[in-house]
Amino acid sequence: RADPLAGRTFSARPAMTMVRTVFGKMPTVVFALPAEGRQAVMEACGLTLSSGRMLMDGRPEVVLHEDIARNKGLKLGDVVLDPNSEDSFAAEPMRLVGTMTGPVWLALASESFIEATMPVAPRGLVVLSHPRAAQTDLDASLERNVDKSRARVWTYRQLVRDTRDALSSLHLIMNIVIGIIVFAIAFL
Repeated sequence: RADPLAGRTFSARPAMTMVRTVFGKMPTVVFALPAEGRQAVMEACGLTLSSGRMLMDGRPEVVLHEDIARNKGLKLGDVVLDPNSEDSFAAEPMRLVGTMTGPVWLALASESFIEATMPVAPRGLVVLSHPRAAQTDLDASLERNVDKSRARVWTYRQLVRDTRDALSSLHLIMNIVIGIIVFAIAFL
């Protein structure tokens, strides 16, 4: 059903790549969107093109946040997604044609290219709020109201919550290890 806070909605297909973190590899979604959706999401995230060019529809091209490109050791023209890669799969090699700068790590590709070459990639929707400042409220509404047996809702708020949960578990494990080390040193 329609949410009064929902503004623009764009169809999307995901591809995946991995970034390196202190915890090991972490999956990062490459959002394959139509051209209008790519521009709207960049604007909503406060991102601008910093080098290269915007990708073209139907082409095996990717635009990454400059920090993702740096993390992966990529420069313009390098292959980002590849059929021979377990960590960054695509049906055919997809090259980096541009980088973005701004507060949000984002990776973009052409929806029509992913749909044509990876037809089993799940379909999704990117829903932007109107007004833009209402995105947090829209995310909460979608989390509450979308039938979980029919769709999965990913929101920034949920990502933050999941990350905090994962980090709190890691923090607990580290505290236990430190406690054991201190105990061993104290009684040796």
